[in-house]
Amino acid sequence: MNTRGSHFARWARWWVTSATLVACSTTPPVADGGSDAAAIDAATPMDTGAQDAAVIEDSALDAQREASASDADAGAADAGASPSDAGTGDAGAAVSLDALSGQIAGDVCAALFRCCASEQDLNAYFAPYVASNRLASVRSRLPPMVAPAAFTETQCRAALSDAFAITPWADWVSAARAGRVSYDGAAAGACSARLAQASCGRAVWDALTDPRCFGFSPGTGDVQRSFFRRTQAAGAACSYVRDGAGGVFFGTCDPTQAFCCFESGGRCTVVPNAMLPGAMGTCRAAGAVGESCTIAPALRVCRTGLECDGSGRCAAPRTGTLPSLASCWSAADGLLGDCPAGEFCDLFGTSRCSPLRAQGALCSGGDQCASAFCQCPSSGCTTSADGSFVEVGRCAPWGLCTMR
Repeated sequence: MNTRGSHFARWARWWVTSATLVACSTTPPVADGGSDAAAIDAATPMDTGAQDAAVIEDSALDAQREASASDADAGAADAGASPSDAGTGDAGAAVSLDALSGQIAGDVCAALFRCCASEQDLNAYFAPYVASNRLASVRSRLPPMVAPAAFTETQCRAALSDAFAITPWADWVSAARAGRVSYDGAAAGACSARLAQASCGRAVWDALTDPRCFGFSPGTGDVQRSFFRRTQAAGAACSYVRDGAGGVFFGTCDPTQAFCCFESGGRCTVVPNAMLPGAMGTCRAAGAVGESCTIAPALRVCRTGLECDGSGRCAAPRTGTLPSLASCWSAADGLLGDCPAGEFCDLFGTSRCSPLRAQGALCSGGDQCASAFCQCPSSGCTTSADGSFVEVGRCAPWGLCTMR
């Protein structure tokens, strides 16, 4: 099984994987960056200042906490559907840009109360919302801050409508109205239809958390929002989108061509947190294979689909399927490829591809289980702030959103 999800920058790869592997999926819900944000290198001291570091925390790292919290609370294995599943089913009616946030709130709450109204389900789904720094004003209105048994669909719609006015859709909608990203109402309608048609169990969980559709945590690379598209070429003015790391590094720029440069002292840098969300930058050409990439002293981002290698050059990620039981991770190079079907990369143990575990076996993430579900103990799965400690659960039959 592929534990990659995205080819994340080396500075973040170990930290992010540690933080999200409590119940890692085949496509972990990491911030929209991955290789897209691969200009960053942990070995390079950041000299962009405290505010710049806060931006990264408020995008990439906040998204990691959101994803980790959701997985840890439920032991859920898969926080998003396979890219090939996104937007399948009947097309559904196109959704207007003005109606988008309300439509998503209604669709999500209808699905939750159709299939996922148990305490475990609601706590699992809302964990990333509750963990988000940007949703502090809404947190008290969501499970588990509100007792799940007392939480109604009407409360759900109202709270999510207010949440979506903050994140993750607000910046996208503003950018679309300003003509800096394109919006596809038909694609949004397809996401609505897929969610409405999803059967209870893993199918509806996958639809709820699909990073290409309405999943709170964004995807990376090809697994990006299906109904918004960054379109601005090099030389155009760009704005930032607070929806994962890619939203800050690429902003509204076409990630296959350019990144959003906030110029300070004659060089590109990360936009200061205090200047978001209204800060404007300029799209600058992103690095192609073999070109330099770095965060300091000047920000230089690789094109989407590439990663910044150990020599500070943009390179194609390692995506080949590894031999059975082969080494899959090293401190110098990060992930070395994808483990074959029936295996996972044992990042917390041997750093080799290992057979998926049977029901009852110890696990620290659903990616390790043949059932794709790691059941937390009654105390709940927990991860330390630095990702160095993961409380283990046991592989179990799929256990989310199974009510009918």
